[in-house]
Amino acid sequence: MKLGLSSLPSSLLLFNWPQKALAQDTSGVLVETQHPQDIPTWTPFSRLLRILGTLEPVCDDDEATRYEIEIQPTTQMIGPDEVPIWSYNGATPGPLIRQTLDKTSVVRFINSLSVSDVGEEVPVSIHLHGMASLPEYDGFADDLIYPPGWDEDSDGQYKDYIYPNDRAATIWYHDHAVHHTRRNVAMGMAGMYIVHDPQVEDELNLPGNPYHDELQYDVPLILQSHPYAIYETEDVFPEPLPDDATYTSSEYGSFVLVNGDLQPFLDVYKRKYRFRLLNATDLKELVLRIGARRPNFRGAERFDVIASDGGLRLEPLSVFGIRITPGERYEIVVDFSPYEVGDDVFLVLENSAGDYSELLQFNIVGPPASPDNSDVPCPLSAEEQPPALEDYEPDTNLVFNLAPIPAPCEPDRKLLFNFSSAPRQSDECTDDIWAIGVYNGTNTDYHYWKEEWPDRRVANPPLGQQEDGDPPQVWRMFNPSPGNHPVHVHLIDTFLIQRYSIDIDDDQEGLTEIEKEPYETGWKDVFLLPAGQAMDIGGFFGPHEGRYMMHCHNLAHEDNDMMVEFQVGGPDDTEPPPGGGQQSQGDIEPLCDVPADVYDRARINKFNTRVYGDRQRAFQKLKQRLQEWRRRRRNRS
Repeated sequence: MKLGLSSLPSSLLLFNWPQKALAQDTSGVLVETQHPQDIPTWTPFSRLLRILGTLEPVCDDDEATRYEIEIQPTTQMIGPDEVPIWSYNGATPGPLIRQTLDKTSVVRFINSLSVSDVGEEVPVSIHLHGMASLPEYDGFADDLIYPPGWDEDSDGQYKDYIYPNDRAATIWYHDHAVHHTRRNVAMGMAGMYIVHDPQVEDELNLPGNPYHDELQYDVPLILQSHPYAIYETEDVFPEPLPDDATYTSSEYGSFVLVNGDLQPFLDVYKRKYRFRLLNATDLKELVLRIGARRPNFRGAERFDVIASDGGLRLEPLSVFGIRITPGERYEIVVDFSPYEVGDDVFLVLENSAGDYSELLQFNIVGPPASPDNSDVPCPLSAEEQPPALEDYEPDTNLVFNLAPIPAPCEPDRKLLFNFSSAPRQSDECTDDIWAIGVYNGTNTDYHYWKEEWPDRRVANPPLGQQEDGDPPQVWRMFNPSPGNHPVHVHLIDTFLIQRYSIDIDDDQEGLTEIEKEPYETGWKDVFLLPAGQAMDIGGFFGPHEGRYMMHCHNLAHEDNDMMVEFQVGGPDDTEPPPGGGQQSQGDIEPLCDVPADVYDRARINKFNTRVYGDRQRAFQKLKQRLQEWRRRRRNRS
């Protein structure tokens, strides 16, 4: 067995599974991860997993459900250390929001971060990742909410974000402040947001559904970077590690937290559980498996993937492991009934050397008090799936690469380049910066967030699905760079059409088709673009017009200009940046009085029906198929 740090003893709890292949290829650059040695102040798996508390609304009426979240500095025990964090409502991850499908929500974010925390003001911008928000509520990177004291007369700001909740899925909210997203997210600004469809959940009877089961069997698992991982990284966070820190900066950089803690445990019954996985790390690509270690060693076990970024899959997919990159979500069902009390079962992370780090321990405590009557049915959904495209030409060709920094070269801050796992800082103006370019068949015209609108606009797709049968936009993306890029397109669900290997020396020619992962099918909003590859993604742009962002979700790349804009609908070069609506904390409007009727529901419903199909027809079809599935299952038993 190979360890990344030979000086660390075997109590790091790294181990090898038997050589049992993944059901899918999980090739790519993976995070090199160690976990802490057994020291007197810390025993792994000694602290219970933090179960995210559901945020109670301030008020709830026919118009909207209204919530309030304060962004505030505090400390939190993470492993052996009491760590300063920037929290949503006093903890990281932030509170869980469970919102009913098609019910408008208003979430007020109040910035109470002190200027003195890092010697400068800490502005924030909130992006609800996976929501089809209007541009002014999408968390535009320049649409900043400032804390108290950011100027002489300021009481600080807050902003009310309004969301339509028109698609059932597991999504998440996080900071999106320009050039500081990595710092702010790593310091704790992340939380899960679930939009649920009561009608479908009732019919499916998945584990943890509130209609036939208990919510304790539906468990969010948010994977995060350690806040200390960004200390001593120059422009990101210049402060040194505290004197009482237990580990080194590089060791903190390798840790993966689960729900804001290091190597927690969860007591589980011998039954099925639904886990909602979110990769909220700054830049870590993770391959996850589940299995027992001792006394009855079984190695990696199968589990069922039931949903991804865009919601439920058509049917469950049984896998031995799954790759999840920054920003992605997957929902899985794990059946613990085959295990015995005393088995040590773990969620583990596989690194590129083939070694494993235990992230979360499941303690088998025995059978549940009542029988497990939940299902993992097939099918899970009957909505329209992405169209199968064969003969098509890309509407836009994009290149994700290192490119010359735009002139004039003014290094007003230090640039962090992330080459695989080895960061490089530069105090001077460098030759290259992460960028996204438009390839026109001959040349690549690179765009940077440092530029102003409209120079950072790379595409102007029309508002989609105005007529039945309108084709999707197809964007071809090339990656001749040395790094991997998880690509996130705001506003819409996208779908993966094809992956290719490319000739690095001639990145727009000689495409060779390669197989995509089965769990990448369906509607998603993040797709990994590995080094030396290209991919075609499709999507219908809507239901709103306006300016939106696209970027690499490796937050070190995003902060260093691998982020651009696109505009849905007619271009308007004089349009101001989307956003606004910040208000002073010195004169706070009652939240329950905030008007929330800002969305054109008829337009949203028309768009969604043409993209995903008629919801009620799909539900009736789902009911019929589930009845047949349950009838066959009864006959078999």
